[in-house]
Amino acid sequence: WQHYRYSMPIDYRVFLILSPFTGASVLALSLLLLGKRDRPGGRFLIGFALAAFAYLASNTFELLAASVPWTVFWAELEHVWANLMPLMWILFVFSLTNRRGWTRIRAFWPLTLIPLADVVATYTYHYNHLSWERVHFITVGHMISMDPTHGPVFYAATAHAYLLLLGGLVLIVREYFAGHSIYRRQMLWITGGIVVPIAFNATYAFHLIPGLVKDYSPLGFAIGALFFLTAIYESKFLVLSPLPRTRIFDVISDGIVVLDEVLRVVDLNEGAMRFLELDGDCLGKPMPAESHVTQILERLSPELDHARMDLHVGDTDSRRDFEITVRRLTAIRDGRDGALLVLHDVTERARLTEEVRTLHGILPICANCKKIRDDDGFWKNIEAYISEHSHAEFSHGLCPDCMKTLYPKS
Repeated sequence: WQHYRYSMPIDYRVFLILSPFTGASVLALSLLLLGKRDRPGGRFLIGFALAAFAYLASNTFELLAASVPWTVFWAELEHVWANLMPLMWILFVFSLTNRRGWTRIRAFWPLTLIPLADVVATYTYHYNHLSWERVHFITVGHMISMDPTHGPVFYAATAHAYLLLLGGLVLIVREYFAGHSIYRRQMLWITGGIVVPIAFNATYAFHLIPGLVKDYSPLGFAIGALFFLTAIYESKFLVLSPLPRTRIFDVISDGIVVLDEVLRVVDLNEGAMRFLELDGDCLGKPMPAESHVTQILERLSPELDHARMDLHVGDTDSRRDFEITVRRLTAIRDGRDGALLVLHDVTERARLTEEVRTLHGILPICANCKKIRDDDGFWKNIEAYISEHSHAEFSHGLCPDCMKTLYPKS
């Protein structure tokens, strides 16, 4: 351990001034957030905010500690919160984007290995030097500050945290960017909540500001938590959240196929795979030449932006009827054409329409025996004719007038 003595730099003074106000704001807003803990990701966002508060508080107490053992105690505790925040963040993202299966322990536990290794290495640094290789103590005014030389486990944990923070941000942006304006405002607040702490940490780690001695990362994460909490009250974040569009795409009962300019399958939903008897292996490949859809697309005029047509699949017993809407798509970036196909199953509607069609109109019927002439010229009993052209069945009886005629004495 080596000791150095400095007068208190301005960055330490600014940190100690901002820390109580920022920490109190994060803690107060976190408590208000408890009312939204049942919203998707609410509990994990509360965990992130409380971990950010604890990280800032531990770093502040490290500076204010009156002895070296207490300084070490608070510095070791900082590693717990610093490793917990990215985990809470990615759990929040998984929950918010409907990837809740990834939040289960059996799926999530591999992501905890590196943070756990860093925490263990920090608390046992006397023996392994994997997180802190050497520890320098700096006397700043009347305070004691640690300036450790970091080891390989620390850098692995830092890279792991960056990946979780940025990876979660990418997932959020993908879900929110194509949404309405209110969701894009939410995305901007969320982006700021991650970019700010990363910027603070990178500024210290890469010495982007000459003369900066104090690590402002704890303050950056606390400010990031304030961004999230501001999004809740300014843009109704967690109150209004867009459903993941990929999920909507799959649960639509109609079949949807997206094709590029050479009729390669770019995307399709579960309904299309079911109707066309395709699987995920068809992505990136042209539609099969024998496909009914390909035959329909070949008949589509290049001048038309959209068209609607009928498709019949299967034989008489297993026939399926579809109404296909084809709309030409043009990419904004390069102007290339593609096509969007929507397959709507109208089998039941076609069956009912057929029944209605055959039982309406003028039927040639014998004025004496009441037989009906069919399309082939044969005269059929009215019961047989209706049974053939509908699902109706007959049961025979006698009306009161016929009863009197046939059985006058009864």
